[in-house]
Amino acid sequence: MASLRDRRTSSSSARAATVAAGALALSLLLAMPASAAPAGEITVERFEHIPGEGKAWSFRVEGKSSLPDAAVLTLTVEFEGEQAHVVLCPVESGAFGLDIGPSEKKLLPGRYLAKVTFNRRDQLPDVLDQIPPTTKPAAGELPMIIGTPEDAAAEREKVRKKYVTVVDNVRQVHGQLGQWGGFTMEAAKWHKVEAMVKRKDLDGGAVDGVLEEWERFTDEVWERFYHTVRHDHVAFRDYVFSSYFAAVDRELESLYNVLERWYKAYGREIYRTVDRPIPKKYDYDDPFPFDKLYADSLAISKRIYHHLGEKPVDWRLLDLHEPETSKDEKGDLFRSSVAKFEVSKPGPDWVFSYERTTPGMRLRIRPKVPDKDVANAVIIAVEIHDFPIAESFRDLARIKEIASMGRWEGYKEVEKTNIKADDPTMPDGKRPGLDMTLLSSFETRVFQVRDYALFCRWHKRTYDVICIASKENFSKYEEVFEQIAASFKVLDAPEAEKKPDETPGAGDGDGDDGGG
Repeated sequence: MASLRDRRTSSSSARAATVAAGALALSLLLAMPASAAPAGEITVERFEHIPGEGKAWSFRVEGKSSLPDAAVLTLTVEFEGEQAHVVLCPVESGAFGLDIGPSEKKLLPGRYLAKVTFNRRDQLPDVLDQIPPTTKPAAGELPMIIGTPEDAAAEREKVRKKYVTVVDNVRQVHGQLGQWGGFTMEAAKWHKVEAMVKRKDLDGGAVDGVLEEWERFTDEVWERFYHTVRHDHVAFRDYVFSSYFAAVDRELESLYNVLERWYKAYGREIYRTVDRPIPKKYDYDDPFPFDKLYADSLAISKRIYHHLGEKPVDWRLLDLHEPETSKDEKGDLFRSSVAKFEVSKPGPDWVFSYERTTPGMRLRIRPKVPDKDVANAVIIAVEIHDFPIAESFRDLARIKEIASMGRWEGYKEVEKTNIKADDPTMPDGKRPGLDMTLLSSFETRVFQVRDYALFCRWHKRTYDVICIASKENFSKYEEVFEQIAASFKVLDAPEAEKKPDETPGAGDGDGDDGGG
């Protein structure tokens, strides 16, 4: 049996060992990083979809937490990995619970996730006093599936197609804005330079014509079509609780911002160039150069196609920013690497010419030796015209005819034929179009016009061969007109990857026609 002295010695040694162990533990604890310190626990125990009356529904989220009362938690509901809803939720007696809703927004089938997190920056000072500074951010989550995988796949594809349509409509606005803005701005600059060279004031009538063209675009495309497209997209976006393509929504908002700045920049520059007061609607606080806005629009469009899982369509402007040039001539054949069409001239007595007199004009074909008699003159041109509001080939034909009535003074129809031109790149091997012959009066003369129009595959654009001669002289060139129309092809097939100097009939790049 140990003596009292031995027992005291042993007890003293044990106490010393305990103190030493405690000191060691404390030193180790102090040496540990804050992230390894004990955390306030959060557990999400319930995440439920609760149907209500009619189309109404609610989400119920409940759980437990070791954090003190009045601690604030952040509840985030995600859909398919994208944040859909965020709300703060207090802790009471070691628990939390919150209803989201009621709402009548459409719930798309798929995976929803309730994520509850704690962060010190959200807490009131008196709450922070109860939480050790070493408490790391905590989180808990619980998933919920609505519908079946088949439901989700079908609905996702349906929504994707909706967004593809929206993006295609925005692309039409983009092309129209670039076409009319660029052409009108160049026309304004031309009149300005002409006045400077001739040392006279700007021609008021010519200036009025320039501004009328721009304001016509504003009324017909910008105010009517663009704002309708944007409103439809926003209405659809707000109709659902969260979309499969939230990233596309964000990119579209960025694109709208770019387009609106671009529109205002054109308007302001056009009015400034012709020395007219700039309307208030073209004011903006943070101007960007045209090339920056243009580059931004192209970059955003590529990201949108990526998010949609679509092959990118080239949004580069064709009509004005990239004019046709002789580099695409190959003998009597012209195959445009820019606007994606091909046409042949009748022979060596004819030449390709690149001057333009309208926004849509791409190319002219004229006799090498022009007839000096205006009465015997002939005009042959390839033009591109966009009709963003067309919803089908039939619709495009109707709108095209109406546009022609407004374009040609004294319009009188002679003949009209719906075209089904052979084209193996089209789904049914035929490309729709419209072949119209009409009479147009100008001053004391009457001209006969043949407008041979082929439709792009997206039913938003026409590619036209315009042939004009005096009524009495038209028959002289009728065979030439027919030969040129027969040679005319549209090269907008998405699968066309050949360069202009390779396989005949193939375009370059991604094969997009840049607008239809």
